[in-house]
Amino acid sequence: QRAPTSAELQDAMQLVTSTEETTNERESPTVADWSYGYGEVNESDHQIVDFKPVPHFTGTAWQGGNKWPDAKLGWVNLTATGGHPGNTRKHACVRRWTAPRDMTVRITSRLTHEPAAGDGIRGFVLASENRGLHSVKAHQQTVDLNTDAVSVKTGDAVDFVVDIDKVLNNDQFLWQISIADINET
Repeated sequence: QRAPTSAELQDAMQLVTSTEETTNERESPTVADWSYGYGEVNESDHQIVDFKPVPHFTGTAWQGGNKWPDAKLGWVNLTATGGHPGNTRKHACVRRWTAPRDMTVRITSRLTHEPAAGDGIRGFVLASENRGLHSVKAHQQTVDLNTDAVSVKTGDAVDFVVDIDKVLNNDQFLWQISIADINET
């Protein structure tokens, strides 16, 4: 309940100033680095053709509009835990992570297709510069799609993509994805 002495004030200011100068925290990958869209997989180039953001957010899911399925985008739907691809391979659902800086990351992911009906889904993990990291077909199974070290530059994208296999039928999926900067672990 008293004013500080000049020595106490000087010590306090030195402490605050030294903390600001030595703080060198690197931001971890965050939700702001993610975007949700659709497009088509070019399998020979390992890239998404014509990526477009999904236009409507319901509060829990990204999809084509208020009604689902949407008249234009069909069944495209992305939630925090999974989703559903569109009616054709031209409307694959895409979770896109964009690197906030140059870094090397570890990708851990688990893709699950549960229904017995239909012929399953196709899943891809694609990175900038025509790098196909994973490509799988899943029907009533769970597949781990992990990569220990992927070097990315600022602005590079890593796409997590699901489309239909041959027919549209019970193509809902779950996909747990984690990206970690291996220099921070």
